Amino acid sequence: MSFRYTPGLGHAGCYIVSGYPRVTTGSLGSSLELLEYEFVTKEVLILNTHASDDLYVLFAYDSLDTNKFAIAAGEQHTFDVKTKRVYLSGSTGTTYSACASLTSIPSTRIQEHSGSGINVVPVIS
Repeated sequence: MSFRYTPGLGHAGCYIVSGYPRVTTGSLGSSLELLEYEFVTKEVLILNTHASDDLYVLFAYDSLDTNKFAIAAGEQHTFDVKTKRVYLSGSTGTTYSACASLTSIPSTRIQEHSGSGINVVPVIS
């Protein structure tokens, strides 16, 4: 029997090294836009490129009305977060740019974020 090592959520080396870049730009066609990643993120930078409307960042679909982070027009924020999905919300036509730093950890290794305030008990695999 041989042991095959694969990176997991608790593997510090995956977060110490530079991440693989994934850049996404767009505009909200509806009130909610999903950015989905095939690997767990190390960090995500979101830039609101719209001239006047706020952009809202969520980490769970069911937190649309309660747990969202506002980014003012022309501003940006960097989230140091392990996730496989980021939801963007705002007025139709609000433009954005997102740059995710991806680890080598497959997104299947992380569970969905849920709970009040997006409280997640980590699953180490």
